[in-house]
Amino acid sequence: MGTTDILILTVYFICVVYVLYQAFNSLEDRVIITLDSKALKDALEAQLGQWRLENRIAVNVLPQGPRPLGPLQDLTVTIQNSYPDIQIYIDWDRCSLSRPIPVPKKPPLLLAQRIIHIIPTMTMDLFQNQASSVINPGEMLSAKLATEDVLGRNQDNQLIEQVEPLVNKLEVLAGFSAEAHRKYSLNLVLRLKRLTEQADEVIRILLPYTFTVKPLPGVDSLPFVGIMKKLEEFWTSIQPFITITLIIIGLILMMVLAQ
Repeated sequence: MGTTDILILTVYFICVVYVLYQAFNSLEDRVIITLDSKALKDALEAQLGQWRLENRIAVNVLPQGPRPLGPLQDLTVTIQNSYPDIQIYIDWDRCSLSRPIPVPKKPPLLLAQRIIHIIPTMTMDLFQNQASSVINPGEMLSAKLATEDVLGRNQDNQLIEQVEPLVNKLEVLAGFSAEAHRKYSLNLVLRLKRLTEQADEVIRILLPYTFTVKPLPGVDSLPFVGIMKKLEEFWTSIQPFITITLIIIGLILMMVLAQ
């Protein structure tokens, strides 16, 4: 086998590895995030029923559904106020997120923290109180949320920004044996006030959003998933080397064929 044949085989095997890597990425959705919608509905109807109010609040918390392996960066909350004469206030300082934190050789630690409403050009210290957000009748609000422990101050511009994801690896949560350790919960505290009532005459409600992270049905039966995940990490680490190698091989091939 000549030098040219060896170079061609090398390029061929690199292409095969790349194709396998792309095939793996095409199947990247490996976990699913599901909401306990029944518990949420029951809690909301029970609280509004005490005040003889019908439910005209539409709240959506993302992400949900199939997700790729890797981090969960933050949560996005969208609230639509369809009441004709009621303002909705979001009391951020009383909202919280509970999530399991892996501990080496021990059961996960359930960590509950205050929610931080992420806004552009945020300069406040994290220990300060947050201003409530108001949603007027017929209006909608969308907000990104994180917790205090994943935020930090940028030393260049002194702005508060997110430096870590909320969950480092969704697959770790999905892999816990106990179902309680595969859940994270967002508790939203809202205040409802009629436009004609005094400022202190408000209705407080708590919306419990509980999410479960599970392997996507059928994923466990896929062969070599663990091996392919390691190949993905390996490929990412050697991509710069592969690029340089391909350039060198191309130059050598040009020199050999030119002889």
